[in-house]
Amino acid sequence: VSIDALMKYVAAGNNVFISVENFSRNFSDTLGFSTNYYWNSDDVSIADLQEYPNDSAFAAEYVYHTFGDFDKMKFPYTILGYTKLYSKKPSFIKVDVGEGSFYLNLFPIAFTNYHILNGQSVSYAERVMGYLPDAEIVWDNSTRIFEDANEQEEISLLLKNPRMKWVYYISIWLLILFIIFRVKREQRAIPVVEPPRNDSLALVGSIAQLYLGNPNHIAIAQKMIRHFLAYVQNRYYLRTHKLDDDFVERLSKKSAYDKQELQELISIIKQIINSKYLDDNNLILLNHKIEKFKEKAK
Repeated sequence: VSIDALMKYVAAGNNVFISVENFSRNFSDTLGFSTNYYWNSDDVSIADLQEYPNDSAFAAEYVYHTFGDFDKMKFPYTILGYTKLYSKKPSFIKVDVGEGSFYLNLFPIAFTNYHILNGQSVSYAERVMGYLPDAEIVWDNSTRIFEDANEQEEISLLLKNPRMKWVYYISIWLLILFIIFRVKREQRAIPVVEPPRNDSLALVGSIAQLYLGNPNHIAIAQKMIRHFLAYVQNRYYLRTHKLDDDFVERLSKKSAYDKQELQELISIIKQIINSKYLDDNNLILLNHKIEKFKEKAK
């Protein structure tokens, strides 16, 4: 409903500016674009504008949000700014809808109090807002906290009257005393201690339902690999950060498992770690190899 209202509002000749780290799926599908998110723990992402290169650059750590593909058959797009880490990718665009336009920005951190007050993003924020036409602005902040001014005003008026002030405080104290004595008089309920349940089957069922709804083989395989390496580390006290021939040799000796079969298992694990896609057969093979190792190792 909100998206339909915004589309009609913009198509009628108005302009809407939105700055968020990620747009909803329905909104991006409606306008025909996609977004990408990159986690970057070592480098610094730099947001800049096409018309003012380096003049309005704003740097921030751990942030790298960009626009991906555009469906130009739906609406015309104009790239106004970009985020630069290893290469330039769009992070500020203009989408024309009817008589108006959407201005979409993926760097909301530049408009926060901390960076504005410290002068780190003033130039970037000024340039971005400068793209908006000179017209009346309707501000909508979803994180703003509104206070009930009427309620505060009523309490302040009540406390100005000395008699009402004493009545107010005495009432609060009486209420506190009533709660204290009421709690002491009532016996606490004896908690019912239930025997521990075996939820393994329920967990397996939940994971199975999740897998059926979203058959992401590579994600399932990566979780299996992490559990296997944790099992090896806790049982045989071996470091698993480097899966080389020395690791295979030491694990084979400690577990008394065949070195050739163990080498095949480690090769499959290393191949999956470097892959982005996995079919059913390789997933079944990985599970078979891991279960075989655990069974013989016992």
